[in-house]
Amino acid sequence: MNFVLTSASDALSEHDVEKIVATGRRRERHRIARREPLIEDFPTVHPEAALMARSELAAIRRKVGVGNWDLLAAVGAGSSYNEISAAMAVPQGLARVKIMRLRTQLAQAA
Repeated sequence: MNFVLTSASDALSEHDVEKIVATGRRRERHRIARREPLIEDFPTVHPEAALMARSELAAIRRKVGVGNWDLLAAVGAGSSYNEISAAMAVPQGLARVKIMRLRTQLAQAA
């Protein structure tokens, strides 16, 4: 469609424009057909497993405390050490050490 809009109006025949529009419609139908099976493929969450995971996370949260939980949540969300240290207002090395100690503590408890 962008090709039609950016081309000179006299450079394209009516047949060419119809062909481009039909191609765009066909591509969109194909994209929709490809998306629908992907949405259906999401695994269904079992309520028992979800409750178990929530209770395990609540136990970890009680064990590490609120401040450390926020730190672990930031790591789990994919924040970089630079972002975490800036949010904590501490040097990056201190943030790394604190995260490493928390990981070790949780690994030993498991």
